[in-house]
This record gives sequence, C-alpha cells and structure tokens, in this order.
Amino acid sequence: MKQYDELNQRLKSMNEKFQLPEMERQELLVSINQKIGKRGKKQRTIQWKYYLASTVAILLLFIIVIPFFTNPNQDIAREHESIPTPSGQDKNPIVSESSAEKIKLKVMNYTPYSLKQMTVNVYINEDLKYSLAGSYADGTAIKPGEIMEFEFMEYELNQEKVKLEMEIEWASTGEFYTTNRIPFSISEEQVYYLKLGTESNTSYYLIEDDTNFTIEINNETVEMLRKKVDLNATKSEIENLLGADYRIGKSELDGKETWKYDIGAIEGYQSPTVTYEIEDIKEIKNGAVEAILSFTWNENDELESFTALYVDTEDGNVYSYYLFYNGLEKLDFIY
Repeated sequence: MKQYDELNQRLKSMNEKFQLPEMERQELLVSINQKIGKRGKKQRTIQWKYYLASTVAILLLFIIVIPFFTNPNQDIAREHESIPTPSGQDKNPIVSESSAEKIKLKVMNYTPYSLKQMTVNVYINEDLKYSLAGSYADGTAIKPGEIMEFEFMEYELNQEKVKLEMEIEWASTGEFYTTNRIPFSISEEQVYYLKLGTESNTSYYLIEDDTNFTIEINNETVEMLRKKVDLNATKSEIENLLGADYRIGKSELDGKETWKYDIGAIEGYQSPTVTYEIEDIKEIKNGAVEAILSFTWNENDELESFTALYVDTEDGNVYSYYLFYNGLEKLDFIY
C-alpha cells in the first residue's frame, strides 16, 4: 500500500506542476472545439458529394439499360455507326440498284443445237450467289449462232473469285446440261461476250469470246467445201461436187433429212450414224477415213447446215467444222 500512496502523491505533484492558468485553459478548449466542428462539417460535405455521385450513376445506368429491355431486338452497336470512309478507301461499298452500273453478258449459242433456255450461274468463293435465266418470250428456241443477253448489277460481279457457269436446256428433249466454270472479272467495259460451245451432244463448255478467232483448215476436201458450198445450196449442187455415194438419215434434233459422206474411207469402213464414241474418233485419227461430211436440208431441200469431222493433214489431230444456218462458222479440236 505504501508504494501506491507514493505513486498517487507523485501524480498529484505533477498535476500541480503542469496545471495551466484558467485563461489559457479556456483558450485551449475553444481551439479544440473549433477543430472538432470543422472536422464534422467536412465529413458531412463528403457524404453529400458521395450521395450525389451515386444518384447520377444510377440515372445514367437507367437511361442506358431501360431502352435495351424495352426493345431487346435492337442492335445497340448500330447506335454508334462509324463515319463513312471516302469511296477510294471503302473496300465493301454498299450500292443501291438505282445508282449502280449494269453489266451485260452476251452469250452466243456456239453449238449446233437449238436450246429452250440458257441460265448463267454466278459463283463467288465456290458458292452459288446468282442465277439468271434467258429465253424467248414467245417460246421459240435459241438457235445456233444466236445471242442471249444477261444483265447483272456491277457490284454482283465486281468481287474476288467470281466464276461463271452455264446451264442449258435442249429444245427438242428438255434435257439439262451444265458447262465448266470459268474465272471472270470485270474491267471498265460494260458489255462482255461469251461463247457456249460443245465437244459432244452431252459435253459443253463456256469460254470468253475471242474477237480474233480465225479458222484455218488443213484438209483439202473440207477447205474446198468451205469455199464452194453456200447456205441454201441445192441437193444437185452437192451431188455434182461430191457424187451420189452418201447415206440418208435424220437429224437427232429436229428430224430433218441429212446426207452423210465418208470421204477417203478405207474399204469396209462406215462412220457411225448417230453418236461418235472415242473408239470411232481414234479410227478417224488412225486413217480409217479422211473426212466425214454431214449436210442437213430444210423443207425446201436447200442446205441448212454443214458439219465436217476430219483429220488435219499437218498435225494429225481430229477437228470438227460447223457451218450454221445463219453463216456462223465454228472450228473445234476433238482429239
């Protein structure tokens, strides 16, 4: 207990030693109270700003989110579309049909067959994108040498990896055939020319038109006929040129009368009457016959068309030459 009494006495002594005068003590209390008041005011100010910021954030969130819930199908990203780039920098321009340029494809029926319909198929990256069919409104056939016109919008063809394909329908049988696909690109031209050709009655091809296409025949008989035989020639005129050693038949397409000559054939050889198989072509190339000529006659017994399957005397290959009813000539490599 004595120890505690001594400690208490020391504390009292210190209190008396450090006790402030009354005036100084009052000033100290006033200063402390002022600081405490300012601190409370500052705390109240901070709380007011916090509540204001929270209220603004909630309002903004409400403005953004509510339209989405009222129209869930709306594409929010479309509300912030980018500024259009100059036309020179736009790689994928969107063009309306009213302002776009039009591209014309003129396709010639470069086959000996009459067609009911021709359809152009447009492939982009090997996917079919457009199909456009062409035929005569009155139902007449598209004859050999005639041209069918197809019209596309420029932006439909002005793309990368474009390929064209032709689908045809025979006028006589209604059979459908499809050509190969060819790469196609446009330049500054508005009109482009194509040819629909054939290698046989079941095989067709599509090529871009060659304006410098020329015919050179290295076969004496065929070249002589090309120079001397005119369309509308009579039967007697052909007999005077080639003789009467021909076989009479009918056209596969329209049933018209045909004459067939085997020129320079070896003994016992006779050309096929209808379809030529690869063995027949090989026989021709190996010298079984110099040329096979076929003449088709119209209702007035006048020459309507002329076909020659022959061996070229220079390169030894087999070619076919066509003279159509409208004067169009065609030369194809066969074998």
